[in-house]
Amino acid sequence: MDSLSELHTSWQDLYRHIELADADTFQSVSGTEYSTEQLKERMLTEIESLDNGDYPSSSRGNTRPVPRIPGSDGEYILREAIDQEWYDLVSEDRYDDPNRFVPFESNDRDTFVNYYPQNKGEKPHQGWKLRVSAHTDEAREVAQTVLPYLQQNDISHKVMQDVYTMNQNEGSRQEGKFITIYPEIDDDRQDVIMDDGVQIFKYEDPSWNAFSINSNTKNAKTILEDLESELENSPAGLEGRSINGKNGEEKQYEDTRIHFRYAHHFRTPAKIIKPSSEIDTEVGEKEGLVNEDGELIPGSYIGDEIEAATRPDHFI
Repeated sequence: MDSLSELHTSWQDLYRHIELADADTFQSVSGTEYSTEQLKERMLTEIESLDNGDYPSSSRGNTRPVPRIPGSDGEYILREAIDQEWYDLVSEDRYDDPNRFVPFESNDRDTFVNYYPQNKGEKPHQGWKLRVSAHTDEAREVAQTVLPYLQQNDISHKVMQDVYTMNQNEGSRQEGKFITIYPEIDDDRQDVIMDDGVQIFKYEDPSWNAFSINSNTKNAKTILEDLESELENSPAGLEGRSINGKNGEEKQYEDTRIHFRYAHHFRTPAKIIKPSSEIDTEVGEKEGLVNEDGELIPGSYIGDEIEAATRPDHFI
């Protein structure tokens, strides 16, 4: 077995290490040996207690039922990692079904768990997305506040899989992006701007395009206001880390942990309809965004160039 002091401190990684190792036992820093089954049972018991809101009164000492990892300077790193995990909050229906303790790698090669709504409307090619930021040590409290709201309202979203992934993302363009939310198309636009799963724009028709560009502004504003209330009255709190993102495209809502940006929204194509004498332009799912003049702007981080987009926090 490799040195446990070199392991990542997320409990999923320790579990995988034990599952793949030849040894049948784990030796804690105190020298006590635990069988694989004993250790797995202890970790599952901890998750269950967290789910029930039960926390030990001390973060140190022999009252901790999870064994210490060698090389941890006497601290109960495993338990402290478990305190930060939120797997139990994404283990229900309509989330991706990763094997337990094994992170799910999305098609974008970012490690998220995705939530898929049922019986919801079509998704736009472009629109507003919201993000809720978190530091690793507060992520579980944020998840306990935000995820139930999103689940109860059947809102599409994705959440970072585990603590280790969050730590790995520090310094990258994914830094701080804990939960990403995808508001659906507003009710007054759903049956107008969509045609068989394709978002429609019109060449040189600014009025129509502005209507289509603001595909989900109302829903984004509603979710933003709801999250503001939920977080403000939660242990996690409303204020939190800011997200810069690539080229600074993330917009922070006041001084809160809520952010938003205009971008490719879902894996949905678009079409730019031209006069009958011209051929319509087909826009691939990630080919670019369409502006108010019905022109395709190639690229991925160009939301600020869509002037007709009304910020959800400015919508009246």
